[in-house]
Amino acid sequence: MGYVEVGPAGMQPEPAEQLVHASKVIEGTLAKLRNDIGFDPGLDDETYERIVAAGFNRATLPAAFALTALALAHHPINVRGVMYQAQAAGLYPDTSEPYVRQTERILLKLRRKGIVPWWWIVDSTRRRLKPSSWSGLADFAESAFESYRLDFWSRQPEYVEIFVEKDARVGVIEPVTDKYDVYLNVIRGQAPDGFIWNIAEQWKQIEKPIFVYYLGDHDPAGFSIERCLKRKLRAFYGKDFGWQRLAVTPYDFANASLKGFPVKAKAAGRKAYIAKYGDRCVELDAIAPETIRQRISKTIEQHINQVEWTLLLRQEELEKEVLQKTLVKMRRVA
Repeated sequence: MGYVEVGPAGMQPEPAEQLVHASKVIEGTLAKLRNDIGFDPGLDDETYERIVAAGFNRATLPAAFALTALALAHHPINVRGVMYQAQAAGLYPDTSEPYVRQTERILLKLRRKGIVPWWWIVDSTRRRLKPSSWSGLADFAESAFESYRLDFWSRQPEYVEIFVEKDARVGVIEPVTDKYDVYLNVIRGQAPDGFIWNIAEQWKQIEKPIFVYYLGDHDPAGFSIERCLKRKLRAFYGKDFGWQRLAVTPYDFANASLKGFPVKAKAAGRKAYIAKYGDRCVELDAIAPETIRQRISKTIEQHINQVEWTLLLRQEELEKEVLQKTLVKMRRVA
């Protein structure tokens, strides 16, 4: 924003005057947020000052304060997820595209200014691909050490996989599935038969009960994708398996604070959906990231024998100690 006044001679105010002016701007912006929507960002003074100095105008400064606080509270999170949290907080009247774009622009500026760390905002739709390579055996051994982990599920009574409809939500979910060494399957709309066949073929090698947990939108397309995926998996696998939708659930849908949007006019299955649920859809992005992560963690842990898991953790630690000693010897030789 500038918020830096220029005197008659074209001189900028002294640093003390700038601080006083910035303080008034911060106080006024916070008062507006509290009075208009009852939201208090709760940031520290230095962060407020950095946001003011970043150059936001008076119209977008309240959003910059709020979006910084929401990114802090919910990271890692994607842009659309931040926008949904902002809408739930009362910053935006709805979740239409103009507010998505505004959220994206403000967050980009906050990240470029170093106010919001880049890693807080995730984007799993773009990837860099390259074959693995190493500078030598010692480098390879170090990479192997860093990536080594035991298959904890080999000694568990059940097997779990997570499916998510939207690629944009991967960054929110992956920290949990990575922690528990669970497959995260990204559907991206109607999944091709070859993709589903490959999963079913891997399942045929598993001699224990399989449980699938699905996360998708509460709209005609989301339900259609889920039904089709479930039907094809059963057809290719040839046996039954557990299936549960973790989000968006009926409980989530009944939560009025998760503001949705009308059913698309040309959506397949529109009439049947409206007859059952009304003219309201709720996207997966509307649910807070920490709620999603906690829900997945709790669900996975229900399938874990904690005694066996703890024993394997200790075994992994011991084996990594051996690997570490081997790596030290290799470095000396190199």
